[in-house]
Amino acid sequence: MEFLCTICCAEKRPDEEALPARERYLSPRIAQIVAESEESDRPLLILSGKFGLISAEEPIPSYDEPLEAARVSAVEPLVVKQLREHKATRLMFVARPRTTPGWRPYFDLIDGACKTAGVALLHVVYNQTGEPMVS
Repeated sequence: MEFLCTICCAEKRPDEEALPARERYLSPRIAQIVAESEESDRPLLILSGKFGLISAEEPIPSYDEPLEAARVSAVEPLVVKQLREHKATRLMFVARPRTTPGWRPYFDLIDGACKTAGVALLHVVYNQTGEPMVS
């Protein structure tokens, strides 16, 4: 199965009760990818530093735990397991450039997990003007 994927964001709704990930994260990037997911009928997965790879519909609590480079290898087995549970065969990873502050650990995590799980990975990276650059 093919999925769209992006990473979580620091801006979150502060509600105490669990909310679907698509509602918890307040990023225009995530809102845009949610809309693309609905239009293309491809499910969206969000890569979280705390929860791994979660469905956009999965309820999550409020939290603040960005992925640090030192934790990538510890989180990777969880993400491999989640890719297999979702029966993912192809992932379109929609991202800012790898050099964007804070993004490298997420690239390293998704690259390693997809390789281990045998999932085809396509990076769709947006440049400074918002134009996609497929890699």
